[in-house]
Amino acid sequence: QNIIDPSDPSLRIGSLSAEIVTDESKNDIGFTVAAFEVYLDDEQRAAYVSRENEYDIVTWPFYEMKDGQGPTDATEPSGHGVICLASTDDKLPPEVALYRQRLQLLGMSIWHWGHSSGLLPADIYLRHCLLAVEKAGSEAKRSFREETYLADRKTTIAEYLAMDNNEVIVMDARPPKAFTTRFNG
Repeated sequence: QNIIDPSDPSLRIGSLSAEIVTDESKNDIGFTVAAFEVYLDDEQRAAYVSRENEYDIVTWPFYEMKDGQGPTDATEPSGHGVICLASTDDKLPPEVALYRQRLQLLGMSIWHWGHSSGLLPADIYLRHCLLAVEKAGSEAKRSFREETYLADRKTTIAEYLAMDNNEVIVMDARPPKAFTTRFNG
């Protein structure tokens, strides 16, 4: 979406998506989200899907929290919402083809980054996520920082932000003018 430079040698170019965990021994893995109703007409819905076309956009169940402090023991979901899952390069729409080709010239792809690749979050995008969870409350903030991992699947966002002055660097990042409203200026 032209908010990062794919040739950035620091590899601070990653975005965020959820992943399905298939290891049944890790059935307690999850994260806190803010669920809210959004009314979209057909044009708005099409614009959203078009803007987020690199993701696998699916409907997913969510569960209420006990007093905002953790999940209930409910076995039935409270509702269903939309979530952006990680996808694959072969599912990318044609309009992303040019960007994909640019990355391939650099020996990279959009979705197929190894755990030891060194891929890091794009500062602008991570700042946007941090500002959003700040508004969602303390449990959402804690969950995002402690239950969201970098591409290495080991380092949490909290650990990353504590390293090498990253939190200051991220929070000082500003989006291009065309994205200031969408990315909280």
